[in-house]
Amino acid sequence: MEVDVMKRIPVREQEPKVRATNFKEVCLGYDKEEATAEATRCLQCKNPQCVKGCPVNINIPGFISELVKGNVEGAYHVISEYSALPAVCGRVCPQESQCESKCIRGIKGDAVSIGKLERYVADTAREEGIKPAKAESLNGKKVAVITNLKPCKLCGVESQGMILAAGDDEGNLSVVTVDKDIVSGSEIC
Repeated sequence: MEVDVMKRIPVREQEPKVRATNFKEVCLGYDKEEATAEATRCLQCKNPQCVKGCPVNINIPGFISELVKGNVEGAYHVISEYSALPAVCGRVCPQESQCESKCIRGIKGDAVSIGKLERYVADTAREEGIKPAKAESLNGKKVAVITNLKPCKLCGVESQGMILAAGDDEGNLSVVTVDKDIVSGSEIC
């Protein structure tokens, strides 16, 4: 693929008539060839301003360098040192006013499409079963996520039930559907 370093590689999107009939993402993201081509536009600055624009200080030139080499796993591990949510950040983070607004390439052309590259890395890592590296040391803290997932049994309201996900110190994740209040044993709404 020939690359005009001054212009972004366009990202594929659903056709308007197709997306009007579904609730899928409009942006389809880059494929391998497009992501590699976009990654080659990065100047690999010695003093990367893009990192200063990133709220979590991701080593942007580091992960992009791995992409240029074709090493998605390496790129994912670089991102994972700073962010646990690259697929989310690659989609919803306002890159145009953060990292991409600081991109030196953007002074005389289009900024590198950092967010789309981050999304590509995260999506490819998930598809290929690449996992983040385990923490070098554990702090003993655990995480629980509760979200609604099923209809209410008590009040008949079309609300959702609950699910609990909890991690242990070894990094294992347990997911349990909660039908009853664990303390009282009564059904929950």
